[in-house]
Amino acid sequence: MIGNYSDPDGLPGGQEQSISTWAQDHEAQAKFQAELREFIETKPLYSQSTITLPPARVQFRLELARLYCPSQTCQKEQPFKPGEHQYWYHYNDRYLRFSDKQIQRKFDLLMSGTFPLELECQECRIIYSFFINIDVKTGRVMKFGQMPMWMPRIDSDIAKELGSSCGFYVRALRSLNESYGIGACAYFRRMIEDYINPLLQLLHDFKKEEGAAPEELQKILDVKAGKNFSAKTEYAGQICPPSLLVQGMNPLKELHEQLSYNIHAGTDKEATEVAIKIKKIVEYVVRSLRKHYVAQKEFVDAMKQNRKE
Repeated sequence: MIGNYSDPDGLPGGQEQSISTWAQDHEAQAKFQAELREFIETKPLYSQSTITLPPARVQFRLELARLYCPSQTCQKEQPFKPGEHQYWYHYNDRYLRFSDKQIQRKFDLLMSGTFPLELECQECRIIYSFFINIDVKTGRVMKFGQMPMWMPRIDSDIAKELGSSCGFYVRALRSLNESYGIGACAYFRRMIEDYINPLLQLLHDFKKEEGAAPEELQKILDVKAGKNFSAKTEYAGQICPPSLLVQGMNPLKELHEQLSYNIHAGTDKEATEVAIKIKKIVEYVVRSLRKHYVAQKEFVDAMKQNRKE
């Protein structure tokens, strides 16, 4: 049970009931955990999200998150959980009576202000501290601090596939982490401009292994040789392999549409949401297309070899 609350004497009428009710509502607890976990794991600094907050201060805690651990022991994604001792920093903490660890009753409710979330790596015990600003009335939360310092983490398969374009990817992630959405979109676009020809070549090779007609293969090469970036991304969406479709959604077509967003017409907040979508699309396409191409080529080569034998 999350935030087990007892003896709520001194709270105004109805508030102790809401705390007790939430403590027994496993569905509400699960929803809060899912929303808070997504916020901590995926949202960059200074971005705002709206989540369904619990009524009590002790109930505002995250039970589990999967985060990249930068320690020499780990250097990979690990499960993080709250440590044995939780520390709360809030302007009303001057009223805490630390001698008997008893919180004064009128401050048991979750109040608007700044709180940390401290999570411990379950492998090496390194502590992640996130500083969260809460607006209880609106349910809005904003992450404005994080230790250890956030640094872009690029998986080796993505870095290898992007090659020289990876530098723009790193700059995009740095901008995204600080909610500079316009800058992130600009760097993502520059990255795709640099990577679009290798992507079209990979699509060409993929189609060739599938046995595509010579005129179809030549069409891809003609588009690749062109100068119109938008035409290239649009055509990539048109020839997206069926194996890349996800529940009928075409990631390359979606990438073209997201890149068409006018970053100068919107706000940083709007551009941040666009940049987050582009990041997810790029990571999926970069990983999946190469993986499917290699698997398909290995299969075709094996079948050709068997025929020779």
